[in-house]
Amino acid sequence: TAASDGVKLWDLRKLKNFRTFAPFEASTPTNSVRFDFSGSYLAMAGSDVRVIQVGTVKQEWNSIKTIPDLSGTGKVTCAEFGPDASYLAVASMDRNLRIFGLPSSQPAADGDGDAHAAAQES
Repeated sequence: TAASDGVKLWDLRKLKNFRTFAPFEASTPTNSVRFDFSGSYLAMAGSDVRVIQVGTVKQEWNSIKTIPDLSGTGKVTCAEFGPDASYLAVASMDRNLRIFGLPSSQPAADGDGDAHAAAQES
């Protein structure tokens, strides 16, 4: 679950919260929470996007990347991983979709590093 009090992950077999994150200030809601298809990464979107490398229930989960909100609005509305988690699509209140590579991905052909491409406004 995600709300202004942070992100809570639940074990549905036991109906118990096993991990809680408070990635943003209390006044900033978490707008989107997504795992990649393999379950290895977790993206949380709010005032920016935080990417966490997933551990086990008892093992630490490591923050591997923070992607700032480039729109200037301070509100990222959605984050979604690509099929192989080599990129992350980020939507924000300025009606743009931006594609970012993650640390394990190959550099972009244009040499930009993080931003591979930006889609046109809707």
